[in-house]
Amino acid sequence: MEAKLTLENISTAVEEVESFYDGAAVDSTSAKKVALGVEETLLRFRDEFGEAQDFTLRTGKNFGKLKVLIEVEERMYDPYAKNEDAGDESVMMRSALATMGVLPVWRYSRGTNVISYVIKKKSIPEWTNLLIAIALAVVFGLLCRQAPENIVSFINDDLFSPLLDTFMNLLSAIASPMIFFALVWGIYSIGDASTFNVLGKKMAIRDFLYIAGLTIVVGLISMLFFNFESGGTVGVSGFKDLFEVIIGIVPNNIFTPFAEGNTLQILFLGIVIGIAMIMIGEKTQTVALIAEQLNYLVQIIMDFISRLVPFFVFGSLFDLIISNDIAQVKSSYKLLFVNLIPCLLMLVFYAVYVAVRLRVDIRTYVKKFLPTFIIGLTTASSAAAFSENMNTCISKYGVKQNLANFGVPFNQVVYKPTVSILYFTMAIYTAEVFAVPTSVSWFASAFFMSIILGVATPPIPGGTLASISVLFAQLHLPMDGMALVMALNVLLDFIETPTDLIGGQTMLILSANRFKLIDKEVLRSK
Repeated sequence: MEAKLTLENISTAVEEVESFYDGAAVDSTSAKKVALGVEETLLRFRDEFGEAQDFTLRTGKNFGKLKVLIEVEERMYDPYAKNEDAGDESVMMRSALATMGVLPVWRYSRGTNVISYVIKKKSIPEWTNLLIAIALAVVFGLLCRQAPENIVSFINDDLFSPLLDTFMNLLSAIASPMIFFALVWGIYSIGDASTFNVLGKKMAIRDFLYIAGLTIVVGLISMLFFNFESGGTVGVSGFKDLFEVIIGIVPNNIFTPFAEGNTLQILFLGIVIGIAMIMIGEKTQTVALIAEQLNYLVQIIMDFISRLVPFFVFGSLFDLIISNDIAQVKSSYKLLFVNLIPCLLMLVFYAVYVAVRLRVDIRTYVKKFLPTFIIGLTTASSAAAFSENMNTCISKYGVKQNLANFGVPFNQVVYKPTVSILYFTMAIYTAEVFAVPTSVSWFASAFFMSIILGVATPPIPGGTLASISVLFAQLHLPMDGMALVMALNVLLDFIETPTDLIGGQTMLILSANRFKLIDKEVLRSK
């Protein structure tokens, strides 16, 4: 559709979008939000350029997703950029929201403003696909154990092993770049230097300290439930190894980490470059645009790879069964236990902490965060809970609008202590099952990697998969152990997501109290 930005044409465009989604296998609420978003976008373009300006509306499919594009050929103008009158979120933080599917993506290309909306088609839930893969692996594995040895050897060695190796090679090739660009763009998304210094830095430090503290405490306690194969020294030699791990984070040059696949150095570079780009500001706009586009590119690739996870789980478990190694999964209950219990304890901690620190009735606080918790619990999606999360923080907690616009998406992307805990417990569980030699430096690396990856994991399909592969590679864990931990991760995600959502709300309340940007009467009201 090509037309002028008149009210009549805008109304027609909205009807065309609604017609495009009508009957499609998409969530009706998401489709309605896009239609309303298209109307709001076109109205903002009309206010900026006048109704005589032409616009183009395009609809279509892209990698299994339904896409709506709005194009306006004029000077550069982001209709959702922060301005004093509208008080909207910063452009950079909107990128985090767009990643979660909450807001559209804006770009300026060849003299044209382009706004894109993307909705995934409805599909079978990830946990359903994994359960089917596990069931099929057990059935076919037990059947194949009755087959002649030469047939079993052909299926396992000549068929599944090459396919699994290819999958892991593909995953390894894209995982490190994905984490790097997610880190760079995530840090740059905090905003300009003033926003970073006033809000971003303080909130990031507080979030990181809580994440690190919870991960270390829960990790140390969790270690009591596992047995390890000693492969290192203690005392002076052990601390020497730890020191070497720390100073080894700094690379000799910018290319070596990627050439050698040194994930610790890649993470270090991502953090340094992201902070430097914030400090330099507008002079890095070209670099920021390149980082954004590369980040989006690797996310699309990882989204495709993540769809192959059920096949990987099937192949790995099938291999365990026909190789008589199924006994390796007998301690999987430990991994569930050391993750579920901390989630429950953290929820209690958050509620008690806010109640005591801000003198709020604990029953009132729980009642207010319950709707957000239920959405996260039933969907395992932070994006699905975003609207309720934002509404709760503003109208029920009394957090000021300007801080909520920044803090809610920031915490949903950054504050994920349960993910960091999961990564560490995955590592020690796999180390026990496969008798991986451990040492002081190994555990130090496990803690460091788990904490950094917990923060850096992007909230998109395949984000956790990429981080797990990076974790396993850095700690020299066998990739055979990934199948089971990824399957358990899908189940744990249903309790971890709501726990981190409530934790993010708690961090925002504490920050709002520190900045004096909260109405305590609203927070305490029943």
